[in-house]
Amino acid sequence: MDILNFTEEMIVDAAKLLAMRHQEERNSFPELPDRFEEAGHAEKAVRGLLTKGDYIGIAAVRNGKLVGFMIANTLNEPQRGRHAWIDYAGYAIAADETPELIRQLYSHLGERLIRLGYFSHFVMTPCGNEKWVEAWFRLCFAHEQVHALLSLEHVAPPPPLDSSIRLATKADEAAVRAMSNKIASQVAAAPVWGATLPEMLPDMNDGYAELLDEEDVRFWAAFGDDGSIISCLATWPDPESETDMKIPANCSTVSCVATQEAARGKGLSSRLLAIALYEAKQSGFKFFETDWRMANLPISNFLPSRGFNPYAYRLHRQIDERVLWADGINSTH
Repeated sequence: MDILNFTEEMIVDAAKLLAMRHQEERNSFPELPDRFEEAGHAEKAVRGLLTKGDYIGIAAVRNGKLVGFMIANTLNEPQRGRHAWIDYAGYAIAADETPELIRQLYSHLGERLIRLGYFSHFVMTPCGNEKWVEAWFRLCFAHEQVHALLSLEHVAPPPPLDSSIRLATKADEAAVRAMSNKIASQVAAAPVWGATLPEMLPDMNDGYAELLDEEDVRFWAAFGDDGSIISCLATWPDPESETDMKIPANCSTVSCVATQEAARGKGLSSRLLAIALYEAKQSGFKFFETDWRMANLPISNFLPSRGFNPYAYRLHRQIDERVLWADGINSTH
């Protein structure tokens, strides 16, 4: 088997591998869009990776036939610094290859990334094939983010609303802004310890406030007597994409799920979610999707208990930068 640089001439064959991977994945998650089982649609997903920006790709060729590929986009931004991102459509191997090929592809890809100064590596992987996920764990990747879906088929009407729960409006902007850092502060706490840079908080505040201006956003909140928000969540349509293989048709996103610490354990998030789910179902949506940090204990216990089923993981590996000079060869003597 030959390990080669991925070239544009390989896109068509890579799309065939990706389409076959998606066919298998839909055996576990039939709600995923079926169009990507066709190589023509899968090709759009592969080409989308090559148009995102800088990328590095590796291909495995056996007897002149492409049997695996892996593509990483390289990025540099304040929050994560220099890092590489293997997206959901970023890798596939032939059905008759073992998961060991995933490890071999990453070995070659990772070597190139490290030589270019990218030591933080992320992969978004489907989780239907447990052996493929295990291959990433055996590469010393670890869970970071969970992506999950919930079917609205059996959602029942919520209990009657009380006066404290309503949709937030522009008049509530100050209260919404005050809630905008709750998720960031939760992620910064034990046992996640995920940093959000202070200079990012103003944009985060503005982002929450701007949700109130969007016609298709529903920002549900439980208010205190003083007008502050005790608990909240927001939903909006998640449109189908020509390149995103993980979003079903008629899907809505639920985000901004947060509750003040003093009000936790009172069922507020459950009530808000029940309202949002039923409203979405009545509006013609069939699924909700969301994501959360694996180590965020409150949300990682709450959402699965409400029926959200993980279907993709974001995994992360941080390489020790000293390996460039502490290579077992260089010596001070």
